[in-house]
Amino acid sequence: MTRDERRRTAQALRESEEKCSKAFRASPDGMAVSEVATGRYVEVNEGYCTLCGYRREEMIGHTALELGIWRMPPERERFVAELRQRGVVRNFPMVMGTRAGGLRHILLNAESIMLGDNPCLVSVLHDVTDRLEAEQALRESEEKFSKAFRTSPDVMSIVDQESGKYLEVNEAHEKTFGFKREEVLGHSPTELGIFDNPVQRDAIQAKLKATGSLRGLEIVTHNRRGESLTCLLSAEVIELGGRKCVLRVAHDITGYKRAEAERQEAVSREQEARIEYTLQLIAAQEAERKRIAAELHDGVGQNILLIRNLAQQVLLAPVPESVREQLATIDHLAGLCIADVRQISRDLRPYQLDHLGLKRALEAMLEHAAQASSMRFTSRLESVDDLFRSEAALNLYRIVQEGVNNILKHSRASRAQVVLERDLRAVELRLEDDGVGFAPERAGKAGLGLRNIAERVRMLGGVLAIRSAPGRGTCIEVKIPIAEAVPVAA
Repeated sequence: MTRDERRRTAQALRESEEKCSKAFRASPDGMAVSEVATGRYVEVNEGYCTLCGYRREEMIGHTALELGIWRMPPERERFVAELRQRGVVRNFPMVMGTRAGGLRHILLNAESIMLGDNPCLVSVLHDVTDRLEAEQALRESEEKFSKAFRTSPDVMSIVDQESGKYLEVNEAHEKTFGFKREEVLGHSPTELGIFDNPVQRDAIQAKLKATGSLRGLEIVTHNRRGESLTCLLSAEVIELGGRKCVLRVAHDITGYKRAEAERQEAVSREQEARIEYTLQLIAAQEAERKRIAAELHDGVGQNILLIRNLAQQVLLAPVPESVREQLATIDHLAGLCIADVRQISRDLRPYQLDHLGLKRALEAMLEHAAQASSMRFTSRLESVDDLFRSEAALNLYRIVQEGVNNILKHSRASRAQVVLERDLRAVELRLEDDGVGFAPERAGKAGLGLRNIAERVRMLGGVLAIRSAPGRGTCIEVKIPIAEAVPVAA
C-alpha cells in the first residue's frame, strides 16, 4: 500500500469514527459500550444517562447489576443466553430500573464488537414505556366502553353514518325492539321498521353532519310487534378504523309519557269536577236567592205591609193621643221594614233584571251603592240587553255585583267607576277604584267573591284580567265574545 493510500485510509477511518462518535452522543436512545467479560460500562451516551438517572462518571466502571438497572435477573439470563447463541439481540423486552426507583419498559438491541483486543458489547435501549402505557390505557378505555355499551339500560347502537346500517347494538336494544343482534347487523332502522319518519331522519342526519352531535331529541320508534315507543335520542359522530360512524343512545320514555298523560288526564278530570261543583254551587245559590227573595216579598213583606195598613186604618178613627203616637211609630217602623225587605229582595233577585233589563238593573244597583256609602260612583253603561238570555244576563249582573261589593268592603277607595261597552265582537266590562289595591300574585288566594267572578266569566265564555298593586287601586276587566255570549246552563 502506498503512502497516499495509507493516508486516505487513515482519513476515512477517522471520519468514520467521528461519525460513529457523533451518532453515539446525539442519539435520543440510550447507548452504552460494556466489556463482555466483566459487564462494566466503558462508555454511555447522554440518552442512557437520562434514561436511568445516573451521571456518566457514576456509571463508567460499574455494571448494570451493580447500579440496579437489571431488576429481573432471570430476564438478564435469557438475554445473555440469546446473545451467546446468536451474537446479536434484537428488540429484547426488559424492565429497566432507574436511580429514582422507577421502572421503564425497554426494547434492548445489542451486538458484540472488538475494541482493540477487548471483546465488548454495544447496547441500544429504546424506551417504550409511554407507548405501552398509552396502549394499556387505550385497552382499558375500550374495555370500559365495551362494558358500559353492553350493560347500559339505555338503548345503544353504532351505525355507519352514510348508510345508517347497524354495526353493533347492545342488549337493551335487543330487549326494547325485540330483534336479536344478528338480525339487525347490516340493516338500517328504516329497513327493520324501527324508525320510519323520513323527515325527522333527514333532519337528524343534517344535524350530525353540521355539528357532529345532538342531544335529547324526542322521537317515536316501533318495536318488532309494531308498538309505538317514545324515546329521547342523543347521538355523536365517532371514527372507527377511519370510518365515520354514529354512536346513538336512546332513552325509552314511553312509560313516563303514559304516566304523564294519565296524570294530566287526572288533573283535567279534577279541574272539571271542581268547575262542575262550582257551577252547581252557583246554580244552588241562585235558586236559594230566588226562593228567599220570593218568601221575603210574598210572605214577610206582605205581612209587614198588612201591619202598616192596619195601623193606618186605626189612625183614621178617633183614638187617644198616646195611642196615636204609638201607632204612628209602628207605621213608620213598618215602612222602614218594608223598604229593607224590598232592598234585600232586590239584592237577592233583582226584579229590574226581569222586568226592566240588564242596563236598568245595573243602574239601580250602582245608585243604591252610591247612596249606601260615601264613595263617589261614576258609570258609563251601554245597552247590551239584546245580547244575553236571562241566565247570561244574571251572570253578568252578579259579576258587577260581586265587584262592587269587593270595592265597598275592601278597597277603602274614594272613587269607583263601572264601564260597560260593546262593539261588533265583544262586550267589555271594567270596574276600577283608587283604593289600597293588592299584590296580583295573591289573586289566586282571594275569597269566594273573585272566584265566583272568575267562574261566571268562564260560564260566559269570556276572559278575566285583574290589574292591581299595593297603593295603586284595582282594575277588573272582563271581555265576553258576542258570538259566545250565551253560556251553558248553570
